[in-house]
Formats: sequence, structure tokens, C-alpha cells
Amino acid sequence: LSTDSPTQNVCLGLPKKKCEEKKEECTYSLKKKTVKQCMAKQVEFEDDCSQTNFKNVCMAKAWCKYRNDSGCLHICIDKIKNMCNEVPKKICKWTKKLNPCFKCQPVSKCTS
Repeated sequence: LSTDSPTQNVCLGLPKKKCEEKKEECTYSLKKKTVKQCMAKQVEFEDDCSQTNFKNVCMAKAWCKYRNDSGCLHICIDKIKNMCNEVPKKICKWTKKLNPCFKCQPVSKCTS
């Protein structure tokens, strides 16, 4: 029987001042609650391509692309609106998503 407590979000619910005091662990943002971004259109295309280590395995997935400098990435990442809708096979869509960094959040959640 484990006595370890589950990892807790120490940033959750902190006011701005307290959040900024914990700058090693937390970050504070008042950017819009929702952000628009290019995302996978269907669940089958939501695979995390960055977990793929080999070029041939990456390229076998229609929704992944391989770059020598950064490895395997999802084709929807970092697309602007007009480019998002032009991705082959209608894999991506331009949509609203909750901003994962709104208010006080862990640094690890908001750095990419």
C-alpha cells in the first residue's frame, strides 16, 4: 500500500502576487481564456508525434512530419489559420481551445 500523496498543482487558485512569488514553479498569464489554434480535426489524428523517435515510423503517419533539427512533430503544430485549413486530407482545423496558461499555472504546463 503506497503512502505517497498524488502530485498536487501548487499553483492552482493562487492570486497573481502569490503566483509570481513562486516563479520557479508557477507562471501567471491573463491572456484570453480561449486561444485559437490549429488542431487535429479527429481523435484518430491526435497522436503525439513527438513520442516517435525514428524517422521512418514518423513518416508512416500521415499527420506527422520529420525535421532533422527537431525530430517528429504533428503537422498541425505552429500553423497559421490559412495554412491550417490547407493541410492535406483535412487532418487539421482552426478552432478555439482553452488557454492552458490562463491565470496561475505550473511552468512545465506553459513552456514548450
